[in-house]
Order: sequence, then C-alpha cells, then structure tokens
Amino acid sequence: MLGFRFACARHQAIFFDHVQGVGCRDPAAMEEVRRRLYDWLAETHAAIVAQEMSGGGCIGCGLAAAQADLAAVRRSTIEIALRVVNEASWQAGRDKGKS
Repeated sequence: MLGFRFACARHQAIFFDHVQGVGCRDPAAMEEVRRRLYDWLAETHAAIVAQEMSGGGCIGCGLAAAQADLAAVRRSTIEIALRVVNEASWQAGRDKGKS
C-alpha cells in the first residue's frame, strides 16, 4: 500500500497511470517514486505543499488551483519513475551476477 496522505483519488489514479505507463509496477518501487516526487514537489512548490499538508488537502488539487505547471509535474513524475525502474534493473543485474 502506498503512503498517499495528501492526494485525492483522482490524483492518485493519475500518479499510477504515469508511473505504470513507464513500467514501474512493483509496489516498493512505486512507493520510492512517490517519496521522491514528494521531495521534488516540496522543493519546487514549497508553499503549496505546506498549505495542503497543513489543511489535509490534495497537493495535486492545490497545484491545479494555483495554476502550477502540471506538465512539469508530469515530466518529473515520469523521469523519477524511469530512474527508479533503471536503478532496480541495474541492481537486479548486479545481484544476478553475484550468484
């Protein structure tokens, strides 16, 4: 189970579409993507993230309401997911070579 606390069902579904669309389907890998995306959002949209966290709202809805660059959020989500998938693939190949 992923640790979504500040995302509505709609934005969770969008997250899954983007992440699974690049082949990231492992729950642990998806959780890593979620954590890294949160860190990126906290750096790039600190005020919105803080506002939504303090009010218990959805960060995605907050970004949309603030007319943030949602295409950049999408690109970052996909880039993060690809990095996580590549890291897992590299580690799996490394581990396979040890046996």
